[in-house]
Order: sequence, then C-alpha cells, then structure tokens
Amino acid sequence: MPTPDRPPAAVPVVGTGWRVPGLPAIAGRPAVIVPVVVGEDAPARAGEAVRAGADVVEWRIDLVADAARAVREIPAVRAACGAAPLLVTYRTTAEGGSGAAGPAGYAEMLLAAARAGADLLDVEADHPAAADAVAGIRAGRDGAGPAIVMSHHRFDATPPAREIVERLAAMEAAGADVAKLAAMPTRWSDVLDLLAATAARAEEARVPLVTMSMGTLGAPSRLVGGRFGSAATFASAGDVSAPGQMPVAEVLRALDLLA
Repeated sequence: MPTPDRPPAAVPVVGTGWRVPGLPAIAGRPAVIVPVVVGEDAPARAGEAVRAGADVVEWRIDLVADAARAVREIPAVRAACGAAPLLVTYRTTAEGGSGAAGPAGYAEMLLAAARAGADLLDVEADHPAAADAVAGIRAGRDGAGPAIVMSHHRFDATPPAREIVERLAAMEAAGADVAKLAAMPTRWSDVLDLLAATAARAEEARVPLVTMSMGTLGAPSRLVGGRFGSAATFASAGDVSAPGQMPVAEVLRALDLLA
C-alpha cells in the first residue's frame, strides 16, 4: 500500500495493482498519455487529444514561448481535458526539453502549476531543485493531488538493466507517486534490457512505473511495455514530444489486440 505521507488512493493503474491520483483505470491495458506542445491553441489541442482517445493529456509548457503565461492558462487547458487528467511537464534542456529556468525558477514553475490545477506534475529526478519541488508540491497539496511523476531521460544511450532498476527505486525513495524512465536504444538488446528491468522493478515497486525505449528501434516497448509492468505509454494526436511516439489511434488498436 502507498506510504502514509503519499496522497490518498484515487484510481487503480492497470497491470500494477497500485493506485495513484490522476491516472485512470482502463481494463486490460496501460493508460495512453497524449502530449500537447503548443501555447495559444492549447485548450483546443487538449480537447482534440481527448477526442482522439487520450486517457491523460500532457502539456509540455517548456515548448511554449512564455512558460509563465502557460501556467496561468492551466485552468483552461484542464477544463478542456474533461474527465482526462492533465499532466504538466516543464522539460529542461538537460533532459531533451527547452526549459532553461534556473533551479529556483524550475521549482517555482512546478509549484505554480500545482496551484493552477494540474493533476500530475513531472519532476526531473536529477534536477538540482527536485527535492525542493517535491517537498513544496507535497506541502501544498490536499486530498488526492497533484501526483508527482518523477522522471529520468537518456537520449544518448540506454543504461544497463541494473542501473534502470536502481534509478526507478531511487525515484520512489525520493517521493515519486509514479516513476518514469525513458532511454534511447542503440541496439535491440537495449530494448530488451529496459523491458526486463521494468519487470524486475515492478515485482518490488510500491508505486506505478512508466518506462519506454525511444526512437524507431524502441517503438515496440511503447506497445508491449504494459505486459512488463509499465502503467502508461505515450502516443501522439498530431503533436510529438519525443522520438518514437506513434499515432494514438494506432496505439489504442495495438493495445486492444494485446489486452
């Protein structure tokens, strides 16, 4: 069961047995997260993502020209999501994004997003302000959210399986409600290592895991990851936020076949 200092259980995550605020329960398959990467039309794009089949909408505010303004528009984007939870992500340049805020600015950006109504917040595990952000989010939240999706991204290579397991465990220990890891494979065995590491960690994890191999080589992991313990996958509805994301309709069809 979640530890006492985590928020109350909300909804179950497929394939893990764990419950976390913000992630919906879908019978037999992982949740599908669809990114929105624009600013001006973000509410409309969020609505389109939901109509396309998104279970969760991710808004990449680091890709918006004025991220601070984007935070103020979170209520409108959240309303456009309807019943689908909103994950807000400010991805820094260190992990493949466009966010250039310093440590204090990074933490304040996430805390402002929490106050604005995000259901889930991405916190980069290796960011120097990660601990402050986690502490601030936890101190300010009431009831069921926002949930903390702690993440680690590697665009140059895939870590060894043992390191993947250790990183997922470390994110849980650091306060993650969901532990996410994405890595770029350079050979097929990298994809297999990531899936095997996910399965190994899933046997002991007390929070849901979200893992994927990126790029064309890693695309199969986005479809079969749920069978290895990944609680969610990412797909696109026109906007692509990471290499290897496939159209949401095709991903849903593939997941239904595997269910």
